[in-house]
Amino acid sequence: MRLRPVTPLSKRPIVDGLAFLLSWDCGLVGDPRTTFERVRLRIQNEIGHSVCEPAFLTGSRYRISFRIPLAGKTKALVQVGARDPQRQKGEIRVEVNPSKFEPGDVDYFHEVMGRIFGPAYRGLLRHALLQRIDFAVDIVHADLSRMLVSYSNAHRFTVFGKLMSIGGHVETYNFGSVTSDYMTTVYDKRVEQVHQAAIEIARKGLGKEPLKANMIKQLKKLRDVPPTVRVEVRGAQLRNMPLHQLESQENRFKRFKFAYLGDSDGTLPAWIEASFLSLCRDKGVKAALATLKNTEHGRAINAFWKSRRCSWWQPESMWAEACAALRETGLFPTQAFAPDYASDVEENRQLPDIAIRIAGRTERAGAPATLKSKLLGATRQSSIRI
Repeated sequence: MRLRPVTPLSKRPIVDGLAFLLSWDCGLVGDPRTTFERVRLRIQNEIGHSVCEPAFLTGSRYRISFRIPLAGKTKALVQVGARDPQRQKGEIRVEVNPSKFEPGDVDYFHEVMGRIFGPAYRGLLRHALLQRIDFAVDIVHADLSRMLVSYSNAHRFTVFGKLMSIGGHVETYNFGSVTSDYMTTVYDKRVEQVHQAAIEIARKGLGKEPLKANMIKQLKKLRDVPPTVRVEVRGAQLRNMPLHQLESQENRFKRFKFAYLGDSDGTLPAWIEASFLSLCRDKGVKAALATLKNTEHGRAINAFWKSRRCSWWQPESMWAEACAALRETGLFPTQAFAPDYASDVEENRQLPDIAIRIAGRTERAGAPATLKSKLLGATRQSSIRI
């Protein structure tokens, strides 16, 4: 009895990776060297109580690096003290994977960071700057070995470390250049799950079981998991982007087009279909269609591609949903996503020192308060010592 095929389903976007900066210019006052020394002692105290772990990173651009272990089998990497403050926009860098958060992880993370950086920490989050963010969409019941992937507006089509199964099926596609601000990738998630199972064996050890039996037990856990394809848009170089600007960026999920082949129905001769698939996986869909355009089977191949286009891929709202997923993590306050709030803060930070002295004289002389003096007063009130 032949089973009825299951229609692939796109799940809601998630935040699969995040790196952001916090600047001490937003809310902290006092000598930066004294501030750094105070923070360094607090970090050592948290490490001494096994709350944090030291991190030893080669070529780090920060003076101190440590990790905060979370319940969701993940660790937040925190780096403090920029070695080149003139070029580096933030004295604090945080790298974390929100998709692995468990309930309570965000509150615990903020609690530890609050103890280290003091009452001003919550204010710093309102002016966070994005360095990197990875959005991911899982397509459940999708088999990449019977799927063609096209990506528009990419100057380069690349498949880094092309993973091939015994049957010659591609397991990973990467689109774009390694030097681009954004990278996009499509891969078979089951490969990642098998890799994680192997890591789990290496981490926990074999115990009393032999290697073969332990591996079989781990892989049996994946037997009932439906095949899943993951689509990722990685903002690798966001150049210290304020959070409120993220939603206005281009929806790169819309660049993807999928064709799901299913079982061969004889529309094309077997050797023509195999040749077309081979060209698609070697050069990309656009290049394959262009190569075969003026051949005897060109029109039939183009019709074959269009007839297999997937109607279940609806990316129009995915970027907005991904940005909403970032807000829902609870890492940042709502003010961080408000453009008006961010512009007011930036204006305050750009006021020259001479304006502060003039505003002070005006207030002492009893003159009416100007807009600039009000802003300066608000800035002083919002500054908190740690």
